[in-house]
Amino acid sequence: MDTPPSMLSAVWERVAEFLVANADVLSPGAEAVKIAGAFASFFALWKLRQIEQRYLFKATIPGLIANLDASLTKLGLGMNDLQAAAAAVNEALYQLLADAKSVRQRGGADVKAAADVLIAHLETAGLHTRFWHRHVALKLEKDILLRVYGSGNGLIRSLQNELSDRTWSSK
Repeated sequence: MDTPPSMLSAVWERVAEFLVANADVLSPGAEAVKIAGAFASFFALWKLRQIEQRYLFKATIPGLIANLDASLTKLGLGMNDLQAAAAAVNEALYQLLADAKSVRQRGGADVKAAADVLIAHLETAGLHTRFWHRHVALKLEKDILLRVYGSGNGLIRSLQNELSDRTWSSK
């Protein structure tokens, strides 16, 4: 059923007259609707950011797990003969530090705690995470490197657990 244009314009004129006549009563309601709309917009942006972080985590963590595993393999092989494989061990330690710092920013509480433990063991080995620390020689002692190796494996397990939890989670 089509309505003639003159009828629509008459309806809009009546609506406009109503709004003008009741502007002082409708104004607080309009302000409340604007405030509620602003809160709804911020909430939608916050939820969108959470969704983005979840999918970014699922996309990047498998590569970081592979990098951590490769560095731990280098470290494990280098611990057999520390003098001959000092360069490979140094490289593995620096890669572990970079990957642990990256993982720390992306993971949940358990992953952050495991990354902090690994970073603390790397600092014990002589690596420092801040640029103002002086460079000191790395301590390539087997017991320190074993702690780094163990905490690195713990971080990998935490990442795998969180990845599998997020795979099943729909929130």
